[in-house]
Amino acid sequence: MNANFLRLDEFIRELAISETELDAWYNNRLERRKELIPTLLPLVYQTGNELTAANGLILNRSKDLWGIQLLPRLVLARRCHVLKNNCSTLPMSWDIIREGVQQMTFQGKTGSLPSQDFLLTSCTAYLKGQLKKTIDVLQQNKITCSQFDHGEIWCIDEFSSDEAYLFSLHSGQPLPFRKNCDFPAYRVAIFF
Repeated sequence: MNANFLRLDEFIRELAISETELDAWYNNRLERRKELIPTLLPLVYQTGNELTAANGLILNRSKDLWGIQLLPRLVLARRCHVLKNNCSTLPMSWDIIREGVQQMTFQGKTGSLPSQDFLLTSCTAYLKGQLKKTIDVLQQNKITCSQFDHGEIWCIDEFSSDEAYLFSLHSGQPLPFRKNCDFPAYRVAIFF
C-alpha cells in the first residue's frame, strides 16, 4: 500500500471517522464535483442587473448563464442579440445597448461599452483559442452559444454623430456603422 494511503488511514482513525461517514463524505464530494464543470475562461451568471463569475458551468444555474469573462474587466454575451435575462433584445441599436450595459454591474463596478483600442489589443489569437474551447464545453453540455468568432460588438467610440464603431469578432477589426441599425449578429460585450 502507498505510504500516503497509510498516513490517510492513520489520520482517519485519529479523527474517529466511521466508514459510513467517510463513504457519505466521499459520495457527497463526487456529487458536488458534478455540479461544476470547469472551463478555461470564467463563466458569467446574471441575477437582475448584477453579473458574477464562476470558474465553470454551474449546472443548477445554467438558466442564469449570461456569458464568458474574457479578461478581468471584459465580459462577452454567450449569444448574439442578448442583453439581459438571456432574452433577445430588439432593436440592438448603439443607444439601447450603451444604456443597457450602464445598468449592469460586475464586482461592484458599473458597465460601459468597450473601446475599439481595448478590443484591438485584447482580442489575441490565444484569447480566441481559450474562448473557442470554453464555448465547446458549453455546447457539449447543450448550452446554446454563438460561435467564438461570430458577432459584432458595439464600441464606446463614436465615428460621427450618426455612427459608432462595431468590432468584428471574425476579422478582429472595428468598422464605423450607423448607430440606429439593427441586424442579428450584434453581440454584447461589457467593459468594467
